[in-house]
Amino acid sequence: MGITHWVSSSTAPGGLMDSHSRQSVVWSFDACTAEFGTVNSLVITLKTDQVVEASGTTHFTVALGRLTGASVARWQNAKVIYGGEEWSYKLSLSTSTKEIRAEYSFTGRFVSQMPTKPTEYTDTAVLYFNDESVAQRVKSASYTLRISAEANGQNRFECCSARTGNDEIGKRGRGFDLAGRCGPTPPGWLLKQSGACQAL
Repeated sequence: MGITHWVSSSTAPGGLMDSHSRQSVVWSFDACTAEFGTVNSLVITLKTDQVVEASGTTHFTVALGRLTGASVARWQNAKVIYGGEEWSYKLSLSTSTKEIRAEYSFTGRFVSQMPTKPTEYTDTAVLYFNDESVAQRVKSASYTLRISAEANGQNRFECCSARTGNDEIGKRGRGFDLAGRCGPTPPGWLLKQSGACQAL
């Protein structure tokens, strides 16, 4: 889906200049679930003229039938640009609650300073594009796929709180898998079948 390159002032401790490379990637895609995200590479030039490298990957897992919104916005890659592409187009896909699984991995010198949890659940997944028309086409496709997923019955299962074994108000989730599994939902949920909560 294209690679974006830009050079900016550094945000790293002791850094002088950052050279960025960002690529949007789709790892898997079917009628129910999509796995996609971004791979970022960074070459940092320090004030001592030393050069260090770092990289990071963001991996989203989204149940297509749970998408409730999609938007495209112009996105500035950095405030101070020395070269390369200053602007991208960010596609945001959203759910009504935190049902999107996000996994993060980092390598390089400044990994210890990354504040992000290795895995979390969020209500928004993002992809970046160089071309606005491509971002808009993917946005339109996501809506079509959501309708298709709903028609295939992704939302027919309910999940219950593992802590209580009851589908109490405020603790109810939704299942996404046609085989009857509750996922990807927050860990520790149970499947509700025939009016009863059953362990997965």
